[in-house]
Formats: sequence, C-alpha cells, structure tokens
Amino acid sequence: MSTIAEHKPSIKNLRNSSGESFDPRLLWIVFRRNWYWSTPIGIALAVASAAIVWSIFIPNYLASHLLEANREYVVFPGLMQAPTDLVQNERPLIQNNFVLASVLADAKICEAPSLRDPISREYNLKRNLSIGDLGTRTMMMVSYRDTDPVAAAEVCNAIVRSYLRQRQKLDDRHNSQLEGWLQPAVALWHGEVEELRNRIITLSKQAKGFDPFQESSRINADAEYFNSLHDELSKLRTDEIILVAELAILKEAQTAGGLSELFDPHVDQIESAVENNPDVQRVSSLIEEKQSEMRKMERDDLKLRRKSWYDGLETEVSALEKELKKAKMVAEPIVLERLKKKLQSNSSINKQAVITSKEQDVANIRIRREVFERDYATEETRLAKYAGETAELYFAQQKYLQASKISERLEERVASLRTERQKSSTMQTIAEALPPTMPEDSSLWKVIAMIAAAAFAFPLGLALLFELRSKRLATAASLESINISNVLGEVACLPSGVHSGRRYRIYEESIETVRINISLAKGMGDMRSILVTSGMSGEGKSSLASNLAVSVARSSDTPTLLIDADLRNPDQHNLFGMERGPGLASVLLGKSSLEDAINRTLGNRLHVLTSGFLECHPHRFVSEDAVRELMEQVKSKYKFVIFDTAPVLAAGETLRFASVADATIVCVLRDVSRQDHLSRCLKRLNACRANVIGTVFCGVPTSQYTYRYGDYRYALTSTTNSL
Repeated sequence: MSTIAEHKPSIKNLRNSSGESFDPRLLWIVFRRNWYWSTPIGIALAVASAAIVWSIFIPNYLASHLLEANREYVVFPGLMQAPTDLVQNERPLIQNNFVLASVLADAKICEAPSLRDPISREYNLKRNLSIGDLGTRTMMMVSYRDTDPVAAAEVCNAIVRSYLRQRQKLDDRHNSQLEGWLQPAVALWHGEVEELRNRIITLSKQAKGFDPFQESSRINADAEYFNSLHDELSKLRTDEIILVAELAILKEAQTAGGLSELFDPHVDQIESAVENNPDVQRVSSLIEEKQSEMRKMERDDLKLRRKSWYDGLETEVSALEKELKKAKMVAEPIVLERLKKKLQSNSSINKQAVITSKEQDVANIRIRREVFERDYATEETRLAKYAGETAELYFAQQKYLQASKISERLEERVASLRTERQKSSTMQTIAEALPPTMPEDSSLWKVIAMIAAAAFAFPLGLALLFELRSKRLATAASLESINISNVLGEVACLPSGVHSGRRYRIYEESIETVRINISLAKGMGDMRSILVTSGMSGEGKSSLASNLAVSVARSSDTPTLLIDADLRNPDQHNLFGMERGPGLASVLLGKSSLEDAINRTLGNRLHVLTSGFLECHPHRFVSEDAVRELMEQVKSKYKFVIFDTAPVLAAGETLRFASVADATIVCVLRDVSRQDHLSRCLKRLNACRANVIGTVFCGVPTSQYTYRYGDYRYALTSTTNSL
C-alpha cells in the first residue's frame, strides 16, 4: 500500500467535551498547545508584577520578647507558683485593655507607624500583637509586627513591661488578701495560748507539794497514740483555717466582679462579629454590586465610552464605603458588649467551678477534723480514768501545746507570705525584643511569589477558558457521550519516519477495522457509494477517504473509484502524486467524458477521479441533475465508489453529493473537531436527507490505540504489497 500523508495538528487534549466534567489533564494539554506564546508572556507579566509589588510593598518586621515562669523562691517553695500553661492563662491578661491602656497612653510608643492613627490605634495594636509558646508550656513569646523594626521592638517591650507590672500587682494583691484573712486567726490563737498557760499555772499551784509536770509524766508512756492524735488535729485545724481564708477571698472576688475586666473579647472575634452585623452586611453587599458593575464596564471597554456613568458608580462606592465605616463604628460597641457578656458568663462558670472545688476541700478537711476530734475525746476519757487527779493538769498541758503549735504554724504562714513577696514576679524575662534585621518572610516573598505565579498563569488561564469554550472532541468516549451520532470506529495516527513499521501496521489495522464496521453497519446492505466529509477543514477527511478507498479496493478485489469532490481545496492528487486535471469539474461541465477523466495509474483495483480545475463557482455546475447523472455513470462502471467532499459548513455543494450517496460518514479529528461544529454539520446533512451512518474518530495516538484495542501481530508469506 502506498504511503499517504495525513494532515493534522500534533495536539493532545483529553478533556471531556461534553462539558459535564473537567479533566485535570486538560491543563497539561493547554500548556503543550500554547507554551510557545504563553510562557514568554507569562514570564514578562510575572517579572513586571513582582517588580511592582517590590517597589510598592512595605515590609513588616516581627520583634519578639521571650518570657518564662519564675519558679524560684526565697525560703518557702511552692507558695507563689507561676501558671503551668503560660500562653493559655496569660493571653487574656496581655491582650486586655488592663495592660494595653498604659502602652497606648505613652506618646513616644504611639509614634510607631502602626500606632500613629488615633482612630485605629487600639485596633492595630491588638491586631499586630501575637502570643505563642516556645515548645514548652512554661515559656511564652510575645511578638509585635510593624513596618519599622525599631518601633516593633519598642512596642513589644512596652507591652511586656506593662504586663509584668500588672502581673506583679495581681500577685501582691492575692498575697495581701490571704495575709489579711490569716491575721484574725493568729490573734485568736494567741489569746487561746495565753489562757491555757494561765490555767496550767493555776493547777500547778493547787497541787502544793509535788511538781505537776513530774507527776503528769507517769502517763506519758501510755499517751503515745493520744500525742499523735494531738499533732494531727493541730495540723488539720491550721489547714482548715487557711482553706477557709482562701475560699472567702474567692467568694469576695466573685461578688465584687473579680477580674472579669481582664477577659475582653479578642480583636479577631470582634472583627468577625462586626462583619456579620446585618447593617454592615447590607452596605457591603451594595458596595460589591457597584464594584462588580464597574469591573464589568472595565472588562467590556465601557469605562471610557460611558465615563459619566462610571464616575457616578465610583462616587456611589465612595459614599457607601463611608457608610460602611460608620456602620462598623455603630456596630462595634454593641458587638463588644455582647461578646463581653458571653466571656464574663464563661469566666463566672470557671470561677464557680474553682469555688466549688475549694468548698469541697473545706468540707473534706472538716470531716477529717471531726473524726480526729472524736478519737481525741475518746482517748482523753480513757486517760482520765487511768491517771486520776493528774489527768486534768496533763490535758491542760496538751491543749496548751496544741494551741501553741497552731499559733506558730499560722505565724509561720504569714511570715512566709511576707518573705516570698520580696522576690520578683511569678514571670520573668529571658530575652527582651531587639529590632529585627530582616523583614518577616511571609510578609514579602510569599506575596511576591503568589502575585508572580498568578501573572505567569494568566495567559494560560485565557487559553484554558478558550479551550473550555471551544469544546473540542478529545476521545471517542467524549464523542459518544454527546449522543448525536453513532461512532463507527477509531483510526490511529498515520506515523512518519524510518522507524514507524509497528505504528504503520497499527494504522492499517485501524483502517481495516473501520471498513469492516462500515460494511456491517445497519442498513448498508447493497449500498455501494460512500461519502466522506467533515464539519470544518483540516479534520482529516481526505486521508480517511483515500485510505478507506485503498482498503475497500484491496478487500473486495474489484475496481474501486475514489472521487475527489472537494472542488475548492482538493488534496487527493497530492496524496497519490498525480496530475490534477481534467477531473470532476470538467466532467460536470461537460467538457470531458468520465472515461477520459479517470486516472488509472495506481493499478487495476483503485482508480481516482481528481477534482480538476475550477473555472467558475461550484454552485453553477454542481446541480442535482448533474450529480445524479454522475452517480449513475460511476455505479455502472464500479462496484464501490468513495467520495471525498468539501467540509459541510464551508461548502454548500457537499450537500448535493450527500443527498445522492448511499451512505455518508463524518470524519472527526481528535483535539481539532468541535462539538458545536459537528452538531451543525449533522443537522445540515439530515436536512438534505443524507443517509448519515455514523462518525469516524481519527488521529488517536498509537499508544492509546494499542492500550484500548491491543497489538495483535501477524506474519506475511510474501512481501508483495500492491493495490
């Protein structure tokens, strides 16, 4: 079989043209088809956009102050413990106006670029402030972001200094309150000790004649258990007094409001709630509508032609933005109050949980004290019976010792509070914030990278949109999915080059498969004339017609005629390397007989009627009668006739040939044919009562064809390969 060139672009596009789904491989196809122009344009846009961003971008600098929990003590460990989870416990205090008010009141600190605007000063301070951990719960990092590195460090250190002052005040207030609650108990037990001491003296004088302490020593040997009860009871009474004092402090704080002013909502919560305010959303929607209309005018090049309208929209947007700012200012205090109530409610719940836990501790220690008091009373009665008249003096001495121990322990607690208050706060600085030397990475390079990437992808995005709108047919499955025509088969790509033996064999096999499918198509029967056409030019119809004619001639072993009916842009004479004239045009004009116009140089099985040369518009001589007469003549001489016609949508004379042909086949070229073109082509053919038996999908890559249908090799006994 002679080598026949096939005209088709080298394109890969695997998108489902039905429009119902998006194939991600389309991105690669679009790039492959458009890289030669989109890449240089994308690079130019990326460089230009990066340069613009670099020139107008103001970098941010992040300064950080490092803190850790101060676990040192003067004498008494564990008395003034630092929080165990710094970020969780201290963030509400640092972000609260309780701490930030003194920072905002410092005129020098407010000279920082982010704090120069009095209206947005507080908002910017909270927005640029961030608090995080350092991988451990006992360390904390307070950071501040500003366009000036020196100002960022100064503001950060000012915030931490204000926080440490307030933390010290809170610690001192707590210890002072506890000390104040313990002082009355200390005085009470001092009086108890003095009273018991006087009673021992009185009892000793009444003895007259013996040393009361020596006499009482007779029962010491039997009082070991009594003494242990006495010591434990002293400890329980001291702990009970301290717990009651701490519980009273918590209840007083709850009644007075405590530190609920420290738990203000975070700036992000406020901002989100303000954005969800109905009035704010209404104005924002109006602004978006106006801006969308402006963008549409810019996109449709109406900005200059309707400048007054565009300027009017700009004025409306400006007025709405002012209204939006006012609506946010009105909504902010309402939102802030609602969030405060919610946070205070949560805070009250947490405080109540602490109070409940402390009350449970007090109840438990009281139960233990009552148990020990009962045991103490029982042991006291037993010893009184055993010791006789010396027991009263002994018991008085024991009560005196117990009261003395309780008094000493309370005084020790007060002294420990006063001693530990001399140390620094429960928080301490590891490293103060220093002016950063490099801007924050995410503030510049990420922005430049995103802008440059978007600019680079912009040309490809346009190409992708065009590709999506064109709806090119990429696979036989996509052709079948639109359900507008029967698919008779697929044809592999015609290979080129010296190493194309296997690919050429697969191509021949695909043509043979299509020929067999056509012969077995419903209604073919005695049909002898087949017309091959397409919707638009460049869709491979000439290659399909020529190779199909060769296949029919070889399989039938009878003379087969191939007619090049594409009078405007013929190609069959080029494919077979023969003269163009006289051809079909001369036959239809009556200037040449059919017998003289047919070219028989290819052998006895395949004859070709070329198109000839046009002397006038095809519509003048391609009439219905002329075409029918031609069809009768060729059928009388040949069993099978293959027509290669002009594209249906570009040349109306094709419909004349289609109306008299026994069967019509529409050629669809992979990645070139479009769904809308095919649909209109089929509608025109059906309108002229052409017998369209189906479509043939051409240009399938050899690898895909063999993947779907396999590669079944065969051997020939002879190397002869002629028509």
